Amino acid sequence: MSFIILMAVILIVFLTAAVWMFRWQYGKADAMLADWARENDYQILEKQTDDSASGPMGVYRGNRQIVFHVRLRDAAGTERRATVICGSPTTGVLDDSVEVRWEK
Repeated sequence: MSFIILMAVILIVFLTAAVWMFRWQYGKADAMLADWARENDYQILEKQTDDSASGPMGVYRGNRQIVFHVRLRDAAGTERRATVICGSPTTGVLDDSVEVRWEK
């Protein structure tokens, strides 16, 4: 009986840690995107997370990177669309790098 209780506690701890890590990763990516936009004088008009780019067939990113499709407005009022990739392919959002691919 105590083995079952121990396994249940371990499972609960593991699931709690996994949820926390997921929320932290996306929260950090949101902050990275907002910082990049502020530093480059862009206003974010629309933002959508691209989860379809994940996995072994992901086009844009490594498994640990977060991808956003955004619509931005610059200081002159011009609107542009871009794909913004937060983090590095190996360490994810532990690396503060932000890569922008502008749509034509």
